[in-house]
Amino acid sequence: MTLPNFLIIGSQKSGTSSLYRYLKAHPQIFMTRIKEPKFFALESDDFGFNAPYSLPEEVARIADFDAYQALFADAGDETALGEASTWYLYTPGTAERIRKYIPDVKLIAILRQPVERAYSNFLHARNYLKIEPYHDFAQAIRAEDERFRQQWGHPWYYKRKGFYYRHLKPYFDTFQREQIRVYLMDDLKADAATLLKDIYRFLDVDDTFQPDFARRYNVSANSARSQTLHNVLNKPHPVKAALRRLLPPTVRRQLKLKLQQKNRAPQTISPEIRAELMREFKGDILKLQDLIGRDLSTWLN
Repeated sequence: MTLPNFLIIGSQKSGTSSLYRYLKAHPQIFMTRIKEPKFFALESDDFGFNAPYSLPEEVARIADFDAYQALFADAGDETALGEASTWYLYTPGTAERIRKYIPDVKLIAILRQPVERAYSNFLHARNYLKIEPYHDFAQAIRAEDERFRQQWGHPWYYKRKGFYYRHLKPYFDTFQREQIRVYLMDDLKADAATLLKDIYRFLDVDDTFQPDFARRYNVSANSARSQTLHNVLNKPHPVKAALRRLLPPTVRRQLKLKLQQKNRAPQTISPEIRAELMREFKGDILKLQDLIGRDLSTWLN
């Protein structure tokens, strides 16, 4: 029976796609073809959300154990086998389900300042998944308690997913501390090479390997000036097919990065809604500091 020996458990919109791709590039690491199988969050169940909106069909949902095992069938002589499902962090009971199947698993979490994460999540749901009815972030946040009462489901809970202490504590209660690594998106942005080296050592693989850090992954339409250009850059398009025949890969990547940067519009959160959310997150952030042993004063500021 082949199952993973490490998992990236979240959080959403915090750099998990980049981590997935960087780890996938390592010759001693096998990552599932589907980035987010979600098996341990579902386990023989389906979404069961009551929201009046449906997730796109391309959103993976692996609830069958045999189907989950099959994701690792192509693993060769890699020593670290993993997958990355952000639902694992905030779906109740997931830590216990993971321990039932793989008690010795290594767990990796990466966290982002919770207000920024919530806003990015909202924009992703609104602009990319097309499941958010409100155009205004404040309206969506203020509708969240009612959505929770109606059991819409966590794809629409932008604020609730940011209470990291609440979501991580069950993992620290269920697994040994040495099985868990918690990083910050700030670390990834400031020094990706050092962060990856630490993860490589955690996974007992060659820590001298360096992936292509110039590439950014899952750059959604969060702040695109032009939705059309964003779609051309990030989805299959005949223009890109033509350029593949004309330009080498390095030139294409550089061109894509430049166009993405030019197409990025400023992201703004009103001071009022930022202050409102920070009042709610403050207590959780202070407890998170103690749980993971990190100074999070920059988040509070």
